[in-house]
Amino acid sequence: MQRNRLLKTLVVTCVVFFMCFSSVIDKFPVSAADRNFGKSYFPYTYNFQGKPVAIPEPFEAVRTLNGYDFGDIPLKDVSDLTYSKNERFYVSDTGNNRILVLNTEFKCIEIIDSAESTDGKTHFNKPTSTAVMNGKLYVADTENGRIVVFDEKDYKTIAILEQPDIPSLGDYVYLPTKIGVDYAGRIYVIVRNINKGLLQLDQAGNFESFLGAPKVSVKAIDILFRKIFPRAMRDRLIKNVPTEYSSVNIDTDGFLFVVSQSSNVPPIARLNGQGSNVIMKTYQTPAGDGDYIDSNGKRIESVFVDIIPREDGGYFALDASKGRIFSYDRQGILLYVFGYPGSSQGGFYSASSLEYANDQILVADQSNGTITIFQMSEFGEAVGDAALLSAQGKSEEEQKAWSKVLRLCSNYDTAQIHLAKAETDVGNHKSAIDRLSAVGEKKYYDEAWQYYRAELATQNFYIIVGILFAVIILLILRKKYWKKSKLYLRINENVKYRQIRYSLHVIFHPFDGFWDLKRENRGGLFGAFTILGVFTFWYAIRARFSGYLFMNVPYDQVNLPQKLATILIPIILWVISNWCFTTLMDGKGTFKETFIAVCYALTPYVIIAPLQFGLSHILAGEEMAFYIYIDTVTLIWVLALIFFGMMKTHDYSISKTLITTVLTIIGISLILFIFLLFFNLFSEIYNFFHNLYREISFRFY
Repeated sequence: MQRNRLLKTLVVTCVVFFMCFSSVIDKFPVSAADRNFGKSYFPYTYNFQGKPVAIPEPFEAVRTLNGYDFGDIPLKDVSDLTYSKNERFYVSDTGNNRILVLNTEFKCIEIIDSAESTDGKTHFNKPTSTAVMNGKLYVADTENGRIVVFDEKDYKTIAILEQPDIPSLGDYVYLPTKIGVDYAGRIYVIVRNINKGLLQLDQAGNFESFLGAPKVSVKAIDILFRKIFPRAMRDRLIKNVPTEYSSVNIDTDGFLFVVSQSSNVPPIARLNGQGSNVIMKTYQTPAGDGDYIDSNGKRIESVFVDIIPREDGGYFALDASKGRIFSYDRQGILLYVFGYPGSSQGGFYSASSLEYANDQILVADQSNGTITIFQMSEFGEAVGDAALLSAQGKSEEEQKAWSKVLRLCSNYDTAQIHLAKAETDVGNHKSAIDRLSAVGEKKYYDEAWQYYRAELATQNFYIIVGILFAVIILLILRKKYWKKSKLYLRINENVKYRQIRYSLHVIFHPFDGFWDLKRENRGGLFGAFTILGVFTFWYAIRARFSGYLFMNVPYDQVNLPQKLATILIPIILWVISNWCFTTLMDGKGTFKETFIAVCYALTPYVIIAPLQFGLSHILAGEEMAFYIYIDTVTLIWVLALIFFGMMKTHDYSISKTLITTVLTIIGISLILFIFLLFFNLFSEIYNFFHNLYREISFRFY
């Protein structure tokens, strides 16, 4: 009778937990990857939960230029925009085989469509890129297979750099599509259909080396296939070759900013003289909107086609797939995103190039034949000033600048990060960690916490030493006086206390412990439910109140019913499933004994959880491995105790216990399947009667 009552209680508890789990599962927070940004045309950034946050306009579209602003023919296939220190804009009007020269008022003052040589004048054929350095204008005359150099003063031809000789390529087709020139006059060229990286040429156009070839990642399965497949099949496999870069630009320090459209290399890179990617990344590699989903539910990766470095070390990157402009600071932190796919002002159908000058951004739309001009807003100016001061290391001025940004946009997390970093620099660590925890940031929080922890330890050194001495004295007094007291003897004789205390013997001596737990009645339901209750308590405490660095989600987003359901339901299902199978396989343990053994096996967690909870409020990020190690050991310890507990409770051999363990897991899967089946059935019945009621109400009322 008692066994049946216990079984009913546990079954009802399991059903209640299932209902709780089902009721809260629809309320779980949705990740950024599941959100639809297809109609979100507002400027935005991301918070540390990966959710988009609307911000003020950093740039405002003020004007759209087309070919008729410069003459009597429309722009056609605009592929590049370049700004010169001589206050000139160069527009590569590729489809019309010309380069337009604009002044700062965007009036066309010159049209370059040919180059002079000893052989006479030769017209451009699809010029796709320009670069300016040291008073010279470089034009990539793509279909003519050459680079033409002009004097920027009068646009007279200085040199024509024909196809360079590259022994490793032999007889190849030279189609330069993008070019960049450094202060020393070295030319870096992206050549169509050449995937060995950038061509580095000297001032005379002679080949020096390949630079920064994108590395290829080969999957293990592809290597296996190439080993076992015959030659004919191997030849048909997709070749793993490096991918061409899409654009190149050079910053003030001589580093090369490049973008790639391949999925197996970083979409944005900053190359040094050896071709190594030295781009800074604080949280993750700058990659745009990897989680973008359009209005049709289609996932679209960012496809960067151009990049422009800034004076503060940051950069703008143009995403052609979504018509957006991404702004990053020098540390790779996203500042803001603006722009959208469309035909109205500020939108693009096929953005191809951008340029930044005089607090303005110009974006070329290749298919529309337009150039959109964006003017920096007050918010954009405030962010730009703050980013520049941050790059210059001016902490006091930086704090004022980022405070101004916060006044313009109170939910701008990037400003909070920089303010916290500035506070850390001046020793205000407590304010820094409060500011960072409020926005969910952990990297700089960890740094500030290490300083603050050292500060607390120094200030409270004598208190900490006093507490340690007090603990040692209490342990000595406990051994000398407490164990001899009448109160201790009275408690020690209590049956319920002895049931709980016996769990300490079980976890260190599982074979004897679980044997006596059943056959000598050393344990009982009171001890089992007490251990389970304390286990649940500490699991909930750790899930909700652990140290900030050790929380996977913000405190206010912890779904405690879900957390408890995900740990208690498996325990209950294990007991039910194991008892069902062991009953059919000559198991000697009853349902009650199985339940008691499982609960006693949870004792290691009950003992170690308070220690882990305390450590989570002390340890820093670099010490997290120690914390994880203790958790892993505890988990293995508990699972091993459950295994040996089932073996001794049912009087099985190790091999038979392994078999029943596998069957128990299968049984849990079957129970879940049956529950979901019934849940779906009840949902269908409910929907039927609900729709019937609505139909009747509509017709008669």
